Amino acid sequence: MALAAIVEKGDEILFPGPTYPPYISYTKFFDGTPVAYETVEEEGWQPNVDDLRKKISKKTRALVIINPNNPTGAVYGKKIVKEMLDLAAEYNLLVLSDEIMTK
Repeated sequence: MALAAIVEKGDEILFPGPTYPPYISYTKFFDGTPVAYETVEEEGWQPNVDDLRKKISKKTRALVIINPNNPTGAVYGKKIVKEMLDLAAEYNLLVLSDEIMTK
């Protein structure tokens, strides 16, 4: 429902790669473009913040953080999450935080 509310034709939404597939489908359904940012398997699937920064464009509307990540199960470190949130603030991006698996 959040994607339905924010995605307009041509908007880009940033997702971790790999990601929970419905996020990609919903973004496309609402005429947006899903853009994957890298997560590094050798580092426990932690997001590559430098890659994330490179993926931001004038069309980027939101950043999705899935923590713990589905499907990798990775739990992002506090430092990484803070860097991601700071980056979103720097570019005035909405943040969608999927924390469904947390207790």
